[in-house]
Amino acid sequence: MKNLLLGNGINMHLGVTNMSVTDIAARFKKCLIISSPFYELLFGIAFTEKICNDIFQASEKLGIESLANSAHSYVIKNTPQKITLNFRMRLLDALICTALTAIFFNDSEKIGMNFNKNKLPNLNCYDNIFTLNYVEFWDTNNHCIFLHGKFNLDSIITNSYPVLLYSHERYCGFEGYDSVVKKLSTSYNTHFLDSWNIVFSPEFLEKSEMITLGRYPSENLYPAEDLFLHKQIKLYEELNPIKSIEIFGMSPYGDNSLIEKLNRMNHITVYVYDKDNNPETTEWNNLLKCPHIIKDSTEIMNI
Repeated sequence: MKNLLLGNGINMHLGVTNMSVTDIAARFKKCLIISSPFYELLFGIAFTEKICNDIFQASEKLGIESLANSAHSYVIKNTPQKITLNFRMRLLDALICTALTAIFFNDSEKIGMNFNKNKLPNLNCYDNIFTLNYVEFWDTNNHCIFLHGKFNLDSIITNSYPVLLYSHERYCGFEGYDSVVKKLSTSYNTHFLDSWNIVFSPEFLEKSEMITLGRYPSENLYPAEDLFLHKQIKLYEELNPIKSIEIFGMSPYGDNSLIEKLNRMNHITVYVYDKDNNPETTEWNNLLKCPHIIKDSTEIMNI
């Protein structure tokens, strides 16, 4: 069987409009600012234009997980509250809402409606297509298996107001929640986000650690209205029966549990953009201990 694993690089390859790293970074900053009332409600921390400039100006990395790391660190450093496991779960949930808003919405516009269909590889030749993305805009036949969860972009009805995603489950128990939602709804197209099945974490945190927060008793975990159990996510279990796979558009950085899973396979082919001049080629060769081959990303079009 032929298997394929996709990362965000597929969006760059297809030229998805407004999906570049710099585009998403600019929107993440804007989304933090418009979501500030929720961060103030939960953590006693506001995000203003000046604060965001100070947080991000020194950052050399513009990836969404790196930016989330910077925002997370700022909240942890400046909050007047005790850092409990409950606090950490709420903060990660808030960052998921901000990140997904930034990834998929440019004010009132949905991202992903425009891309170059002529650059789409022949994906029909694969028996299984796994993806690390939350949406695959080209996947009209629902072929993809979403390893980090699937975001139902079609369920969000847009209007003339900028979209703002937030977590009803995390915020509803807080005094002042209703008034914050009511006020924001006069200027923004507010939508609940069921984030329990979305696997996203700031750069410093392993995704395997993120999905276990609050699952086990701890001295630092307290009874609360938003302490609820959902079906346990078993990260990358869909890859257990896979013995060989091709990888396209995935970075080798930042997900050790996935690399560990890949190294149990019999053979891997990795497509790397500008293979001969890209430092990711060396990084892949260092990380992969199983038999593998590195090809230039252009070669996938010849399949």
